[in-house]
Amino acid sequence: MGIDSLKTAWQDYDRHLQETPALSEKALHRLIRERSRSRIARIRREYRITGLLSLLILLFYGAVLAGNPFDFQYRIQFLPSILIMGWTLVFLVVLLKGYRAVSSPVPGDSLTLSLHKVIANYARSQALVHQVAVPVLLSGFFFPVSFLPKHIHASGPVTGVLIALAHILLNVLLYWAAVRLGLFRSSAQAGLQRDLEELKQLNVQAGEPEEDR
Repeated sequence: MGIDSLKTAWQDYDRHLQETPALSEKALHRLIRERSRSRIARIRREYRITGLLSLLILLFYGAVLAGNPFDFQYRIQFLPSILIMGWTLVFLVVLLKGYRAVSSPVPGDSLTLSLHKVIANYARSQALVHQVAVPVLLSGFFFPVSFLPKHIHASGPVTGVLIALAHILLNVLLYWAAVRLGLFRSSAQAGLQRDLEELKQLNVQAGEPEEDR
């Protein structure tokens, strides 16, 4: 091998070494972007499932109001159903706004800014969802009170009240068990935050401003 060929080979190798970090950075940015998109898709799927369950709740209590399948005798017995339907409608509106807030795409450029926006929007929407969910759950807890007149008529005042209280306690215990099992917990926001921190570290190593990626 001549001197010129050796110099050319060495230059090619040196150029390859210089390009490798840039290629690795691009691959890491692409990985973080795709992973963030996957997390956002999971958030949207959770919103859709929750919205579907809310619609089923509306249909159930709408049937209670329209057909009176439980043979309620007094108008006040329908009050828990009305409260549940009203708050569930509010919950659906909040859910829809939250779904739209996290539906913005994560583009290839300005990834840091996009993640900041998605995380902030998701945090705000989750705070509203949790606030509205409280009266929905409370209304659901007290739905057994609708059956209180029937229990009193069948078993007497004391036993009827105890039966209604037992049903309320059962609802509370089921909700507590669901919380303990993590059925209402989402790791998507923490995952997006980790993606953002990794991206910031990558930008610092590359010596680039956060807004450039």
